[in-house]
Amino acid sequence: MTLEKHYSVLEEHSAHNMGSGGMNVLSTPMLVAYLENTSYLHCQQLLSEGMTTVGSQINVDHLAPTLIGDEVRIKIIAVKQINRRFEFELEAFDSKKKIARATHTRVIVNETKFMERL
Repeated sequence: MTLEKHYSVLEEHSAHNMGSGGMNVLSTPMLVAYLENTSYLHCQQLLSEGMTTVGSQINVDHLAPTLIGDEVRIKIIAVKQINRRFEFELEAFDSKKKIARATHTRVIVNETKFMERL
């Protein structure tokens, strides 16, 4: 079971608006959010109520810029579950090219117990 998700690149997602740079192109922090969200949604399909995942590691190569107004497609290339961990390999594309590759790890937690520890 895999997931591919599409995101519209809005002006508020720009490096300029996110404070991560001065250009009006997709910011790396927003790209990371797209990658994490796609992975999170994949995991939620597999977990029982009261369980969720939290991101614990991400490694992203942001390869090319994407214009505001374009669409980004996140594709899960591979996912492996090892005990309480999900390990993802992902790629991101805009309408013209591959813009990123990433690895991401998410850990399964009980929502209530996790929040009680804070």
